[in-house]
Amino acid sequence: MLDSSWKKLGTAASLLPADRQNPKNSLVRNKGSSSAQFSFLLNPRDHLEISLDAMHSGLEAIVQDSLSHAFDQAPSNDQTLLRLTPHPDWTRSQKALFYLTLFFRYGFLFPIRLSFLLLSFAFLFGAVVVAVNKRLTDKEKTWVAIVYCRLFCCSMGMVGVYRNKHLRPKGSGSIETLANSLCPTYWVERKSATDRREFLSEIIKKAKYGGPVLLFPEGYCSNNTQVLQFRKAIFDDGIRIYPIAIRQNSRYGDSFWWDEQFHEYLLRVMCSWATYYDVTYLPSMVRLSHETNAEFAARVQATICDVIGVPAGEFDGSFWYSKTEQQRLLGLQRETCATALLTYHTDKERTESDDGYFSVSSAAAGQDDRPTQVN
Repeated sequence: MLDSSWKKLGTAASLLPADRQNPKNSLVRNKGSSSAQFSFLLNPRDHLEISLDAMHSGLEAIVQDSLSHAFDQAPSNDQTLLRLTPHPDWTRSQKALFYLTLFFRYGFLFPIRLSFLLLSFAFLFGAVVVAVNKRLTDKEKTWVAIVYCRLFCCSMGMVGVYRNKHLRPKGSGSIETLANSLCPTYWVERKSATDRREFLSEIIKKAKYGGPVLLFPEGYCSNNTQVLQFRKAIFDDGIRIYPIAIRQNSRYGDSFWWDEQFHEYLLRVMCSWATYYDVTYLPSMVRLSHETNAEFAARVQATICDVIGVPAGEFDGSFWYSKTEQQRLLGLQRETCATALLTYHTDKERTESDDGYFSVSSAAAGQDDRPTQVN
């Protein structure tokens, strides 16, 4: 009972408006400089206020921060019947309906989807054999990739609704497949700075002078309760961005991978009712003359958020998975607080000196640190 109540509380908190989730005294991240700051440090009244507001922000983050709920199970306000056991409070008719749907999902939907999954792997294997013995054209590679992805999506119960198709890029984009020989795919090792630079250079070159490139700017999967902060590197000058807003409906099945093992996730998705997505193509966007890469990325992120109706995340997924990034952000926050405290202390003493109470000698100038009385 306590566990279910806590989950309901977390779900309710995640559905609050953005201004309720991120009040004035909350901890925010500056997207332009990628540094941490406290908004309340801009005009502090005294040292105690800074300390209390910092503690307030910490307690708010412990109860419900603005990032962790994006990596939990997708919230649903409807009964989906996707559980494995009936609810103890259900009536006999409700339990009978539950067992009927359970048999339908595992006895009918799962075998069909498993057949499509095996068929997609067989098709991919055959395509690889052909690609080894024959040089495929770009058109043939794209066809193979599309057919494989369609077979795989059938095995996952994919149901997509596409809007504004006239805003799609005119050329065929690159679709990630399991073999580079079938479709142009770019891979990058996140931990290698050299690989990241080479990857960025190759992507920008392809985007400027080649065909369209399909990118996932968030970099990490989330449960669609917010749009994670976009990686700013690709949002360069001279590159036309074609935003695509994808909205998931978890009522028919949660496609977010929160399971411990991949085979558990695969079984859960294949036994769900459907993997439903609402896809909206948006007008193309280019970087304005006065914008930085980060500002352009934030503008594209905000545009997508307006369409799917979720808040824009202040952090990217690396802050959830990487301990190094968490420590770096913690260091920036400490530095910001220390600077604000020192600045406030210095300004206060300077103000009191102007009022005739006492003056402060500068230690950097080699003077005595002790305050001297002013007659």
